[in-house]
Amino acid sequence: MNLFPVFSDGSFPAALQFIPAVVIGFFFGFVLERSGFGNARILAAQFYLHNMRVFKVMFGAIVTAAVGLAITSATGLLDMSALFIPETFAWPHLVGGLLLGVGFIVSGYCPGTAIVAAASAKWDAVVTLVGVVIGSVVFGEMYGFIGEFHVSSALGVFTLPDWLGIGMPLLVAALALIAVGAFFGAELVEKFFAARSGKVKEASMNSLGKLLLVGLSGAAVLGAALFLVLPAATGPAVTPAYSAISVIELARMMVEEPRSIYLVDAREDAACQTSDRLPAAICLADITGDLAYMKPRQLLVLYGEEQVDASRLPPELARYTGRVALLVEGARGWNDLVVTPEPAPELLAALTLADRQLVGALNAYFTGAKVQVQAAAPRPKVKRKLKKSGGCS
Repeated sequence: MNLFPVFSDGSFPAALQFIPAVVIGFFFGFVLERSGFGNARILAAQFYLHNMRVFKVMFGAIVTAAVGLAITSATGLLDMSALFIPETFAWPHLVGGLLLGVGFIVSGYCPGTAIVAAASAKWDAVVTLVGVVIGSVVFGEMYGFIGEFHVSSALGVFTLPDWLGIGMPLLVAALALIAVGAFFGAELVEKFFAARSGKVKEASMNSLGKLLLVGLSGAAVLGAALFLVLPAATGPAVTPAYSAISVIELARMMVEEPRSIYLVDAREDAACQTSDRLPAAICLADITGDLAYMKPRQLLVLYGEEQVDASRLPPELARYTGRVALLVEGARGWNDLVVTPEPAPELLAALTLADRQLVGALNAYFTGAKVQVQAAAPRPKVKRKLKKSGGCS
């Protein structure tokens, strides 16, 4: 009974998928505005530590969403692998976060809150949005110089459960418990810095707020228990049926339907951590312990240096209940056909005409190179013999 996300199974018409986005966006903006996030003074006060409302609201939202994900995925209402998680680029994200923070404290807004404030007729937010547009244009014009840095230090789909090695259930429970302490700690920080700066501290959390915090931590523990217990009762593992997928077919799916596949690097961990890992791929060693909790509709694609030997795959993979495909040409075939600007003639000869025409576009898409467009042959000039005519010519 997978209810969320609502678009992954194709039950919602593609032409109408913007409607839920508009509705959710409206209520998201409404909640931000009612939380005071349309006021630059409240937002900037976070950096001076005398008003921690931004921290409390955002941290509360993150923990609430994490608890909801844990409970709904454990009960089968949510397919976790259907959620899109963007790839992590360590240094570009660090520099980008620093620049965003500078812009945040100077303007008093981030892009999202600037839109909320602009909808409330605040001119400083409109000026901020103009700056966002100008900055986006400048970034696009400078991409030729910073493009290599923009995609450097790629970590793939990098998540806290993978990094800490504790699994999502324990992480969610820990986050909720940390949130309780952090909220009370934020109250003390506000009191201290408000007194030093001569500001009036906001009202503390009432009894209902404290009760909600305790309930949140309890829900997190319940979610962790469900996540850990329910998959164990799913019955014996079933050996998956492996199909085959070609590099061109995989690349086409990664462009057209990136959320319909789950790309996994089945090489040894040392080889998986190298820079030649396929875009958005994660290491098999990082998810082996979580396969029992995944209820995907996506196609799980495994690849090795060359074609994966199915007999050498870990037995835990049998707990994955979705479809599994093996990349025929492996990582080497991906590099030879997609990454290399000019693939070997014998490789191209084995492809269909349509796939051969697609290779150049795929190389440009995944490497950022310019598509080499073959100039059209000049039309031959035809000399026409002029007819002689009489009359009034």
